[in-house]
Amino acid sequence: MNNIASPWQRLLARIIDVTFSWLFPIFLINLFSTSTDTASMLNNLSLYLVLQVLVYPIVYIFFTSFLISRFGGTVGKLVIGIKVVLADGHLLSFWKAFFRDRIAYIVSGVLLWLGFIWILVDKERRAWHDQIAGSYVVNVNKKLVLLGILVLAAILFLEFNLVSGATSNFVKNGAVYKDIYDAAADVFKTP
Repeated sequence: MNNIASPWQRLLARIIDVTFSWLFPIFLINLFSTSTDTASMLNNLSLYLVLQVLVYPIVYIFFTSFLISRFGGTVGKLVIGIKVVLADGHLLSFWKAFFRDRIAYIVSGVLLWLGFIWILVDKERRAWHDQIAGSYVVNVNKKLVLLGILVLAAILFLEFNLVSGATSNFVKNGAVYKDIYDAAADVFKTP
């Protein structure tokens, strides 16, 4: 396979993917932090739990598999100009992409992430999950690495602002959280 992506490109793509995956949970925390009374805080908390625990993981898993099968990569890979393909250059099917990113990733990570580190010694730069799925990660446009760095910086800036806003909201609405804490402490107080 020609034009194999470098380990550094793959690492940058993964860092972008991880920071991108934090956007929605941080946004939810920011939403939760706007609670100014007990009722709105409990409503926001229930919404947060449903979205964060039930909806988001499922949607994110299927979203990344869709991106790989339809466009050749996750957000990070697409932004920096690399793509996941089969040996013949075709894109993975949805279920093969799902298998690669959900099942085979577990194999790569089981022994202290040795399967991911394997790209440093494999001549085709294939991690164990690539070998299991029959996939390769190739360059589409090497010039996009700079764009990837800029996108990463933008995501981090956005996340920093969301966390900063949430922190300010939590401090400003501290009385609500203290009231709830005091009520819970009274309920669990031992006689």
